[in-house]
Amino acid sequence: MDKLYRAYDILTEAAGDRLTILMGMELRFWQNSNDYLVFGFDRDYLMNHRDIMKMGIGNYIRMAREDGLLTIQAHPFRTGMTVTDPRRVDGIEVFNGHPGHNSHNDVAELWATQAGVIKTSGTDHHNPDHLPDGGIITNEKITSVEQLIAVLKSGEYTLIK
Repeated sequence: MDKLYRAYDILTEAAGDRLTILMGMELRFWQNSNDYLVFGFDRDYLMNHRDIMKMGIGNYIRMAREDGLLTIQAHPFRTGMTVTDPRRVDGIEVFNGHPGHNSHNDVAELWATQAGVIKTSGTDHHNPDHLPDGGIITNEKITSVEQLIAVLKSGEYTLIK
């Protein structure tokens, strides 16, 4: 936990007022290889839920929704993933820009449209040579995780793909 938040604190300090750094995490439960993007928690929340990875998506999503967290299934159609019942997530990543994986983004977008869930786009870049090619465009500057969640829920954004 300290390592995760130390990186966040260093980035936030380095960014100053030039860039807004928001905390989020990619969570993988022990039951399978699915990845979920989670927003809306803080340090205390994670410290009080240290067994979160043992919960599985069904138990987790009930708690997360009660606590105001937003949960997006990342790259659900990438080889090795299991598509989660859309009632157990708030959204689906419909564009994943990782250059080394085929995430079948076109299928993910069709699935999210049919399910009527939030759609997101992300770079999933882990190396300096990966060039950003995903994200969202909003009409207003996002300055907090709460604002990000509200915008995603409203649908008032454009996907970068």
